[in-house]
Amino acid sequence: MIVNNKDQSIKNAIQLKNALINMYAKCNDMKNAELIFQQMKQRNIVTFNSMLKGYTINKMAHKAMELAKLIEQQQIKFSAVTYNLIINACIQIGNSESFEKGKHYHKQLLQDENIQLSDDINLQTSLLDLYGKCGDAKMVEKIFNNMNNRDVTAYGALMKCYNLNELPLRSIEIYKNMKQQSIVTHILVVNACAQLGFKALLENIYEQIPEEYVHHNLMIQNSLIDAFSKCGDVKRAENIFSSTSKRDIITYCAMINGYGVNGYGLEAVNLFYKMKDEAKIIPDQQAYVCVLNACSHSGLVEKAKSLFQSLRNKDEKVYTAMIDTLARVYLFDEAQQLINEYEQQQGNKPYLPMYMALLSGARNKQDDLKAKEIYDQLCSIPNAENNALVAASVLLANTYSAHGNFEESTKVRQQLASVKKLAGVSWTEVNGQIFEFKAHDRRHPLSNEIYQELDKMIEELKQDGYECDKRCELIT
Repeated sequence: MIVNNKDQSIKNAIQLKNALINMYAKCNDMKNAELIFQQMKQRNIVTFNSMLKGYTINKMAHKAMELAKLIEQQQIKFSAVTYNLIINACIQIGNSESFEKGKHYHKQLLQDENIQLSDDINLQTSLLDLYGKCGDAKMVEKIFNNMNNRDVTAYGALMKCYNLNELPLRSIEIYKNMKQQSIVTHILVVNACAQLGFKALLENIYEQIPEEYVHHNLMIQNSLIDAFSKCGDVKRAENIFSSTSKRDIITYCAMINGYGVNGYGLEAVNLFYKMKDEAKIIPDQQAYVCVLNACSHSGLVEKAKSLFQSLRNKDEKVYTAMIDTLARVYLFDEAQQLINEYEQQQGNKPYLPMYMALLSGARNKQDDLKAKEIYDQLCSIPNAENNALVAASVLLANTYSAHGNFEESTKVRQQLASVKKLAGVSWTEVNGQIFEFKAHDRRHPLSNEIYQELDKMIEELKQDGYECDKRCELIT
């Protein structure tokens, strides 16, 4: 009886300390949570789960992964909650290495007889998110189809996957077939419409969203501002922006970006300063990226320089936006100086999008020598991702073709022949129906007739004196 009491007191002590870890984690105080954890002589899987949850909700995913290693080293059995938290940590880190670790833990849990995956909706939803961000839509669909129970969160994860992987039509189809909606699914379908850029479709979806959300939910209003801007209806975006009773930084960024993508650079800059000076909202790095991109699209180089210099601590995305602004007007030396400045700062590694921005500028100028120089720099970056190198090779080959240097273009093209490339997808709307197509696509039932009409148009153009510019015969 005494032993049982002692065991019960130990169990109660563990439960109390687990609760304390949870409390400190929710208060964003991981130092005290770690202190309690380190002082515990006895721990159970709930203890580790409490720490894992603390690390993930406090954006300390790398520490969560270190703790996962410790759990394995101590040969403690993972629970379904453990797998869920570790997979979420992998998603939070968000690079190719962490995604591979997430897949590894997925395989491991499939071999665990104590885990009934088909009945665990939270774990399955996390896996949907993982594979969606890995770009594996087929695996996402497989997991989704194997779910015994699906809630609105699972449907949202599937829609998010489709949006991330440029499959917005599937996202819209899921939305239309759902019996129950949520704020998240409304936002996701609006984002899908933004990808397509078809105003009529967006207006149709807009009418299906409850008025209380349209007029009073800021997250949906922010998405609508973004979507109408991307559909080219700046006035409608402005009207929604003006109707918002309480704006946050995302609201301003959506409108600034909306002005930018439609060529209203000055309006974007003016709104940025209004946000700062009148709304008293301190712009974050993303806000600077939005306004710099707006300057880039409108050729406002001096304004971009002034904005860039006004920000003391700049991340890699701010640098990339400024480099893109300079590259678009062929100021390659200045752009290169910024790359050097960024890489010379302690802890900074080469950032591929900076070089891609430079390379795009060289392509636009049809400067094959500059393009080759930038391409060689890019290829020398350690551990450069293969997809980025493929994209850079395509840009280089296109630059050679545009300059008329078909011999060098063919060499690059031959090197790419064995590499699997993701085909670009486009959409068009005909009589209210949306069609998806790729280069050389023949999936449409009227493909023969479409190509015959295209050939006919080409012949008519030739008869009117137009000639094919082979410099534009670029690879895709």
